[in-house]
Amino acid sequence: MVTIEAIRPGASAGTGIDTTGTGIIANADGAILTALHVVKGAQSIKVTYADGTSSAAEIADSDPTMD
Repeated sequence: MVTIEAIRPGASAGTGIDTTGTGIIANADGAILTALHVVKGAQSIKVTYADGTSSAAEIADSDPTMD
């Protein structure tokens, strides 16, 4: 399980974080699955892993019909 923070243009002042959600690491390449509404429209995405480390992420693919 990972925590996802998405920052959208015009995010609230202070934290800058507009949306948080969770996801799962789907394969050995590090692809992460989450709901589209968590990351849609984000200008940046940060993923935090269970060990506390974090990294930037980007949307590789989406399926709006499955959100």
